[in-house]
Amino acid sequence: MSPQEDIRSAGTLGFVGSILMLIPYVSIVGDILVLIALNKLSRAYGNNAIWNNALYALITAIVGGLILALILAGTAYLALIYMGPGELSKLGMAVAIFVTFYIIILIF
Repeated sequence: MSPQEDIRSAGTLGFVGSILMLIPYVSIVGDILVLIALNKLSRAYGNNAIWNNALYALITAIVGGLILALILAGTAYLALIYMGPGELSKLGMAVAIFVTFYIIILIF
């Protein structure tokens, strides 16, 4: 395949992947297609930084999402155990942590 054909097929894969990323439960397929497209682009342009940065971004998003889920689950668990006057503050803390991690995921 010529570099032009690689770039064209990578663009098609990236487009289809980005559309699939918007659909719940299918978004992982979209992520994989976008990663394949970025791998093809990095090989076509001879620049490994494209692939490395995309891979780091995906890993950071996955780890950040897992940490966020664990923190929210822990906060919800503690709020259910201790149904006292501080329940609203725990809910506020969970919302603040969610917003903070969401912003961190958007930045990275």
